[in-house]
Amino acid sequence: MFGGEQPPNMVVSPAQNASSNHHAYKRGNKMTAVELVEKEIEKFPKKELTEFRRWFEKYDSDAWDAQIEADAAAGKLDALAEEAIAEYNAGKAREI
Repeated sequence: MFGGEQPPNMVVSPAQNASSNHHAYKRGNKMTAVELVEKEIEKFPKKELTEFRRWFEKYDSDAWDAQIEADAAAGKLDALAEEAIAEYNAGKAREI
């Protein structure tokens, strides 16, 4: 009926419609999932915004740590480590 897209007046998250190409539809304009989240965050009262910030900081930190661990396990940091060790052994390091 709508060529695989949702009717223009419906809001559908990407999780609800995998064929949505990571967009939701609202009044015929495509809004990304990020834009939808931004709009909701803008409505948060001060206390909820503080709670959200605390949660997101932990979420982002955990994601960063997981990425660094994965990169290290995959050997992606080996060249940097070798370069740092070589500079240290050559006396190019200094205390900070």
